[in-house]
Amino acid sequence: VRNRPLIMGDRLWSDQNSQAEFQVGSSAIRLASNTSVEILDLNDNIAQIKVAEGSVNVRIRRLYKGQIVEVDTPMLAFSINRSGSYRIDVDPYDGQTTISVWKGAGTVYGDGANFRIRSGEAVAFYDVNLRDYEVYGLAAEDDFDRYAYDRDQYWEQSPSLQYVDDDMVGYAQLDTYGSWSISASYGNVWYPAQVSAGWAPYRDGHWVWQEPWGWTWVDNAPCGFAPSHYGRWVYVTNR
Repeated sequence: VRNRPLIMGDRLWSDQNSQAEFQVGSSAIRLASNTSVEILDLNDNIAQIKVAEGSVNVRIRRLYKGQIVEVDTPMLAFSINRSGSYRIDVDPYDGQTTISVWKGAGTVYGDGANFRIRSGEAVAFYDVNLRDYEVYGLAAEDDFDRYAYDRDQYWEQSPSLQYVDDDMVGYAQLDTYGSWSISASYGNVWYPAQVSAGWAPYRDGHWVWQEPWGWTWVDNAPCGFAPSHYGRWVYVTNR
């Protein structure tokens, strides 16, 4: 459902010829086609996801002290504690896992073993003990890598970053569905662009009980999550 927050236990599937993206703080996790992801844990300190098959791109813009992102596969766990760009590919038939580190570094944990991967390396693992592996250079970019790069540019060049922090979930969508202006009474104000006559916030949507927050508003507006969960709505100069 559009604008529904993702929580621990949720599972996502991206179908043939599709991609998906979800935001965790200032970071993003992208799914290539035919990719299965489950959210194992999600709180202020850890984002832990499981990739059963397919490919994910993990773009970490910033981590605070004590925070980690962990990607689990049928064969291993990849722990990331620094900013960077990472790709994890999981073969759906035997669980073979390939980890590519475009920028950053991380540690792979297997059955009683660990393996450090640094920037510019790609490593394919063939067993849970991490004994059978191959180290490569980074492969040539494919369509999924280009999709991830385009999304990075979309995030990093967002005009809304002049007004809000990049931890604000959905900030880049504000550029597509509205614009910013200065109000003498309120300072920087975001105005939605195309709304029907008589429109008002919190009318078109529904409430859901969503752990751990309780009752949560899920808005139907295409402008996304941010306008319903950050700041406040005001009526300014007939708008």
